Amino acid sequence: MKTPISFRQVLSVFVCLLATGLAGQSLPSFASANRKPAIRSALSIPRLERAPTPDDFKDLEPGTALAQKMAHAEDFRQSKPTDGAPATQRTDAYLGYDQSNIYIVWLCHDSSPNEIRSQLTKRENAIGDDSVEVIFDTYKDQRRGYVFASNPVGVQSEGLWSEDGGTDNSWDTVWNTNGRRTANGYFVIMSIPFRSLRFSHEDMQQWGFILHRSIPRNNEETFWPFVSSKINGRLNQSGTLTGLDHISPGRNIEVNPYGVWHASRSLNSLDTPPRFEGEKLGGRMGTDAKIVLKDSLVLDLTVKPDFSQIESDEPQITVNQRFPVFFPEKRPFFLENSNYFDTPYPLLYTRNIVDPEYGARLTGKLGKVSLGFIFANDRSPGQSVPATDPEFGKKATFMIGRVNYDILKQSTIGLIYTDREFDGSFNRVGGIDGSFKWKKNYFATFQALVTSTRDLVGNYSAGPAFKAGGGYSGRRFNANTYFEDNSSGYQTQVGFYSRPDYIRFSNFINYRWRPEGKILVSFGPNLFEGTNWDHSGLRLDYQFNPGFNFEFKHNTTLNFFYNAARSHLRPKDYNTLTAVQDYANGGRGFYLQSDYFKKVSFNFQGVWGNTPNVIPATGGPRDAFEQNFQVSVTVKPINQFQITTTYLGDYWQDTIIREQNLYNTHIIRSKWNYQINKEMSVRFIGQYNTNLARPAFVALDTTKNFNYDLLFTWLLHPGTALYVGYNTNLSTLDPTLVNGPNGFVQRPNVFINDGRQIFVKASYLFRF
Repeated sequence: MKTPISFRQVLSVFVCLLATGLAGQSLPSFASANRKPAIRSALSIPRLERAPTPDDFKDLEPGTALAQKMAHAEDFRQSKPTDGAPATQRTDAYLGYDQSNIYIVWLCHDSSPNEIRSQLTKRENAIGDDSVEVIFDTYKDQRRGYVFASNPVGVQSEGLWSEDGGTDNSWDTVWNTNGRRTANGYFVIMSIPFRSLRFSHEDMQQWGFILHRSIPRNNEETFWPFVSSKINGRLNQSGTLTGLDHISPGRNIEVNPYGVWHASRSLNSLDTPPRFEGEKLGGRMGTDAKIVLKDSLVLDLTVKPDFSQIESDEPQITVNQRFPVFFPEKRPFFLENSNYFDTPYPLLYTRNIVDPEYGARLTGKLGKVSLGFIFANDRSPGQSVPATDPEFGKKATFMIGRVNYDILKQSTIGLIYTDREFDGSFNRVGGIDGSFKWKKNYFATFQALVTSTRDLVGNYSAGPAFKAGGGYSGRRFNANTYFEDNSSGYQTQVGFYSRPDYIRFSNFINYRWRPEGKILVSFGPNLFEGTNWDHSGLRLDYQFNPGFNFEFKHNTTLNFFYNAARSHLRPKDYNTLTAVQDYANGGRGFYLQSDYFKKVSFNFQGVWGNTPNVIPATGGPRDAFEQNFQVSVTVKPINQFQITTTYLGDYWQDTIIREQNLYNTHIIRSKWNYQINKEMSVRFIGQYNTNLARPAFVALDTTKNFNYDLLFTWLLHPGTALYVGYNTNLSTLDPTLVNGPNGFVQRPNVFINDGRQIFVKASYLFRF
């Protein structure tokens, strides 16, 4: 069957190809320094007899024999805002190592030290601060790396870098920082244990590495060696670190036991009638373990893990959504080398493994081969049904296998297999994929899959899926084109979101002029076009989305956009439809984000336009008008205190009777964090949710909910921590707990407590 292609799509592809071709040509530049500076990009670092201390670098200068012995990197260059220009502030980095650690001493001079942004806050929360960062490509394969960053007072952040996805800060490990502001800048000493890294077992190591300093008030990103924003990627521009002789993480065995004690009261809504359950005192114990094999393979084991989330998910609107909403993973067991499982299709979404009883993971790299295997069970399917259900108490099992092979300089070929089994049902997915980069700016990806599924009643389905695309990524021009084809039998229960029976073709292009002035840094247009069809040739969705973006100093961005879109909904999607219906599904909006003020940062987004209401009270989906607003403000009144308040508002109206409100959703969340010192903090989160519905027009009850929690944290380092917390939830439930047509009968002004908990959690990390 031939998929229909519109003239506008042909035009979009032509524009993308034209932009890609132009991007390879020499273009006039507003910047005076537009070529790559000729600076050295290799360092041989010495073995030190002791760890460096602040006394070795008084007044931001190397003052002792040990300091002067360390390898020295200077002449940092800008990647942004002016590609290739010298840094506006001097940075010196000194490197060395001993048998157990690698050390980096950052001397960050600043002509306006009062403008340095730094706050004493919890780990990985120093957003918007000045910072220094190192990326280690320990296998020197230009594909993945370890990121270690610190703000001026030593607040840590670490993550996993991938050339396709950037930094994933969900990964944690043990390392040390000592940071302090001075009269003329600040210094940071990083001490990174070799046992916190994975690398080959060669006697003489050669690593790729990049040193990076960020000065947010100037939108300035500086690097050593120079990392040009004209080139797609970072690790392909990294320097070479030599001199690492006979290093090893040692036996590198970690055992991380924990204990949780709690008293709780909660609502059991599975039984009929619903009832409250409580326990005077409860608890559980479990452990995680990590074993490093041959320096580069990591075996993670867990028994009775505690996957409670000490930090709750950020709020998202989930009402009246046609497709699932993505929530990021926060649980430690799944995070080491998590980017080894990345593919064009998101085939591993670990939030689908809700409540495992045990699990095992093996990840790592041997030569050019990257490996990833996961096995875990999941108790949640048998816990989410009443005790009278035949599935009650049964468990699902998950198995995932991933192998990647490096080819050329920055390209890979990979295989993946996923399997979920539950009470005779299964979902199995297998496929091959590839990622390719060439000529500094060009890239392409593909993935081909086959799936096989049997549901709980024995129905069987199967089918292939395919995705491919490519484009150009540069400093001024960016363009890409993607094609995706999912058969009607395609399904993944291990990955994120399965939408079967559609063909997608999309194109994207943007261009940036870069005056790089005192106020305006860059500006330019964006254009996205995408269309989905089913395999009968019916257009399902269409988007034509132009926009315009402005970037200002002090990390301030303003974007305007317009979306001309339509959607066809079918009886197979919504059984209340008797025929295919066409709906308007587009609008207009803007986004504003700014860190202009040192003590206040904010972002504001507004979107409004026509979109289908897929939860009407009667009949099939019908046209509606939606206004969506999201506002977030962070205030830092003093150095150790931070308040972030977020508001999400979603307003729906009938398009025929514009004054007729269907429902309004409001979410207000405020997070208050006081950092006593680097290890101890006190946090309060309060969140109010409400759906104000008209049941005559929409299949929703009016609900109101208020949840708050208090948490004291003592976090020595990841794995060794003490948490003491209290959580409570108030909802407008009918006190008699009588079931209504849309769930519980709601009373708009009667709040009852349907869940509370007090808990203590302690864990300790043993490293052998």
